[in-house]
Amino acid sequence: WVVEYYESPAYYTELWDASFMSQFSLKVSYEYDSDVVLTGGIHPLVEGAAIPPPLWLRQPISAARSAIVWVASNCDSRNRREELVRRLQAALPSSLPLHSVGRCLHNHDAPELTHTTAAISGTHDAPWVRSKLSLIGGYAFCLVLENSIAADYVTEKLFHAFAAGCMPIYYGTADVSKVLPHARAVVQVLDYPDVSALVAQLVRLAERPAELRARLAWREDARAVEQWWQALRNRTAAERTASKPQHFCSICKAVHSLRLRRERPSDVRRLPPSPRPPQSVWPPLMDVSGDGA
Repeated sequence: WVVEYYESPAYYTELWDASFMSQFSLKVSYEYDSDVVLTGGIHPLVEGAAIPPPLWLRQPISAARSAIVWVASNCDSRNRREELVRRLQAALPSSLPLHSVGRCLHNHDAPELTHTTAAISGTHDAPWVRSKLSLIGGYAFCLVLENSIAADYVTEKLFHAFAAGCMPIYYGTADVSKVLPHARAVVQVLDYPDVSALVAQLVRLAERPAELRARLAWREDARAVEQWWQALRNRTAAERTASKPQHFCSICKAVHSLRLRRERPSDVRRLPPSPRPPQSVWPPLMDVSGDGA
């Protein structure tokens, strides 16, 4: 039996259960130890789709407004990202406002954003993707907040930010480092001891445009971008499984390979549970006083 999933175990906790997972022999998911890997935001079959670098927006960061933008429709996160937004909105100075333009904690209208609540196209040229990139590309900073923290769980949100050109403020798994072009390509929320320290860093970057441009300069290095892009696609075998038939064939090949490795026909491989992250919520967000210290 094969188990296939693309959402975080934080929403489907049986994936963390050893007895449940032991029913299966192979795994198809975004996790890098899967028999067939389909990583969110990179693989063309995953919602939101990869956006090839030739299609990235190229407006100068100096033309972007000095503000932070957040787009989200799932307001029931497992990592308390909504609380992070509330605390940032309360702590940020007026010179660096946080505009929430989606359904969650909405405080700013963005009529140019195309909202799609029905089935979403997986192509990178879908209207909702183009409108999102156009919107967030007009901001110096964008919040990239996963709906939960889970091993290897990095979705299309981060890659949309790279394509748009805004500085990602990332809140999700610590192992996002596996897919970054370089260590300073994001502001990693988990690196900061509290909300105050995070706000201080964001204000500092906003007040030092040369430093911000330096952290985003990798996007203009065509060779570096191509090497990073190809490494991501190799990691997910995206070239070989870009269509549904190819994807199903890759599962069949994984099954065949597993059978060939059996010493006896009765041998059955049993999957371990999906790995739990060290923490499911950034500790400052558990502080009920609300000061994040």
